[in-house]
Amino acid sequence: MDKIVIKENEKNRRLKIIGLVLGVFLVILGIKTRKTRELFIGIIFLYFTVYKKENTVTKDGVVYRHKGIFIDRKDSVDFSTLDRIIVYRAKDGKYIFYFDREDNPKGIKVEREYAESIVKLIESREDKVPIEYACEPFREEDNEE
Repeated sequence: MDKIVIKENEKNRRLKIIGLVLGVFLVILGIKTRKTRELFIGIIFLYFTVYKKENTVTKDGVVYRHKGIFIDRKDSVDFSTLDRIIVYRAKDGKYIFYFDREDNPKGIKVEREYAESIVKLIESREDKVPIEYACEPFREEDNEE
């Protein structure tokens, strides 16, 4: 496994579909009634439904990509520049990987299904990056819950 693409969760996809329907409805209503408020709110809904955030973890690092109508921004963290990686477990059951470095530290929040495979991918590197756990290390019974 050379790369892991962190996908949107099902809840976010459902919200985007609802936002798309609501946005189209408000734009049509705003045009028909000639009310700029409904038109403006509908356009805002449509803008945020096409916004997409994608994170890709590879052996070399993490690539953050934010893509929208007027935005296409890429940012990355190279594992060779890191001092350490700290893994936290959030209250919602997701895992937070904090990439510690002197300039511009970053983090990524992932579902449980991605966490163990990300650690395995990082540990497969030749130059080892220290991984510290601020939670219990991964166990098999965590995957069965």
